[in-house]
Amino acid sequence: MGSAHRKTKTIENYVTALRMFSEFLRPKGITLKDLLGNADRLAAYKDEFMKVASANSRNSVGGALATLRNFQAGNPIPPPAFVNTREQPMHPQMSG
Repeated sequence: MGSAHRKTKTIENYVTALRMFSEFLRPKGITLKDLLGNADRLAAYKDEFMKVASANSRNSVGGALATLRNFQAGNPIPPPAFVNTREQPMHPQMSG
């Protein structure tokens, strides 16, 4: 997910938020991958997580999950609106 489009701190915050969310899901026997294809379940668990998460994780988990879902779906990840760049958006690596 690293790119000139995203600040290093944003990426670090996303990684931390996803790690914390995954740790929150583990005792429930659910993985993040289990939820990515089910928007309703993902939203329900995210809402539950938000009640117990740190402020930093609460602020980052929504953007992190949206970015992860787009990436998993093979969609380009556009830079944030405030980035003034001529670069192309990030694309998932295609194995082949």
